[in-house]
Amino acid sequence: MDSGPSVSLLCWSCGPVPLDGGLTPSPMFSPDLAHLLATNDQPSENVIPDARIALYQLQSRLSELTIRTETVRAALGSLRAERKEMKRQLRAMSGVLSPIRRLPVEILSEIFLCVHATTPQQTPWRLGHICRAWRAVALGLPCLWSSIRLGLGLPTYDLRLLLKEQLWRSMAAPLRIEIGCGDWISEGLAATFRPALVPLIQEAHRWESLAVPAITRIRASRLGALLRSVHAGTRIYTQLRRLTLENLTSVEDAMLYKDAPALTHLALLGSPISLRDLPWRQLTHFYANETTSCRPTLRVLFEYAPGLVELVSRMHAYTQPAFKTVTLPHLRRLVLHNASYLEHLRAPSLQSLCTRASSETMRRFIHRSSLRDTLKRLAISDSALVEPLIDVLKDVPALESLVLHGRYKDTLRLDTLYRSSTRWPFPSLTSFSILRRPSSSSQPPSSASSLAVRVAFNKFARSRIGTLRRLRVSFLESDLLFGKSATAVAALRNGGIQEVTVLNAYQTELVVDELMAALWM
Repeated sequence: MDSGPSVSLLCWSCGPVPLDGGLTPSPMFSPDLAHLLATNDQPSENVIPDARIALYQLQSRLSELTIRTETVRAALGSLRAERKEMKRQLRAMSGVLSPIRRLPVEILSEIFLCVHATTPQQTPWRLGHICRAWRAVALGLPCLWSSIRLGLGLPTYDLRLLLKEQLWRSMAAPLRIEIGCGDWISEGLAATFRPALVPLIQEAHRWESLAVPAITRIRASRLGALLRSVHAGTRIYTQLRRLTLENLTSVEDAMLYKDAPALTHLALLGSPISLRDLPWRQLTHFYANETTSCRPTLRVLFEYAPGLVELVSRMHAYTQPAFKTVTLPHLRRLVLHNASYLEHLRAPSLQSLCTRASSETMRRFIHRSSLRDTLKRLAISDSALVEPLIDVLKDVPALESLVLHGRYKDTLRLDTLYRSSTRWPFPSLTSFSILRRPSSSSQPPSSASSLAVRVAFNKFARSRIGTLRRLRVSFLESDLLFGKSATAVAALRNGGIQEVTVLNAYQTELVVDELMAALWM
């Protein structure tokens, strides 16, 4: 019987060792047995004893091979386990020589602080579980433990332990506090949390920022009542600089923070009440969303916050505001959803403006504020690119970034801006974006009109290459770059424009959403 090719193991000291060494040889069959194996003939009486002997030899050989196979399998498993262990030790030994293990504590601390800036609530606890050295560094950085987020859905015992431990580890570092609540806060649940919040309130003099988010006004009312009951007369926030209040329902909730001499940043989200008694005069940054009460808040803000540096307001007004013109001499950035307030504002130091004002409103505001040499960044939404707007833009030649965004309208005349007969009003412009999204009634322009605009745009772009570095257009203006022609784009890039981007419908939506988020926040 042919036993097949010889297989051997290679030993480093003995050389090749056959795997079948020491086993009973495979039986050799007689010609008569070989004939019977190849046919279905009846065996004779003389051949039957030889067949029985061969059967016994085959069974013995099979038993020996089974035992040898199990032995080799066990040896292979042992070798694989040892190989896995060697790989683990190799990684561990490589880790010993890793540069991060030799970093000075000062550099490792800076890395921890950078990570902490992205996930402040989770970072210190996670870093402390890596190794003993990292835990020691984390415990030695009180500012890592100064961000405290309280969810009032935790068991009271866990909340008290968390506050006690984190306040102790934060030492004397300024605290950044966020107090949230679940879907509901019953009177009984609020009562159980009062003792847990007492240690935090006792450290109110260390609060640097405070956010009290509440999705509904019912939750805000109950949360405000809970905080008022815990304060117990402690209303001095000597270090509080940033305050975010959401869905306030009573002036008493806001009055908790009246005595905050360092407060400079205030965000009101969905607050329908007038807050005249807050320390407006010391504010430098103010943010309000579209559900915040408009007339009393903005009027108070304009009249009593002369030191504003940044004002972001998405508040709507249902009636025309009526108050005298206010000057904000330090205002640098203004995002104003309700452009009618531009009629009552003067900002001579303004550098960044985002609004949806009409051409005449823009013209009066620019002239009133004397923004010819100060305004650097301008974003206008839902604006018509017509002669009046171009004339207004000529009054701010210092612009470096111009963004025109909104819904596509058939009446918009892009060639007003591009045609060579129009004097280019922005000699310092480095970034220019037209990000318009389609409306349900948008109709594609005629081929003749598209060709005229296309030619004018390319003349414009190539003539402005001296300063322009970034050019973005939405898919509705993709024909401005001669469709998908790579030649026109390459020519613009070779001329000095570093970024030429044509956005499709989906990309336009994303970019506009990101732009609006960056402008409004």
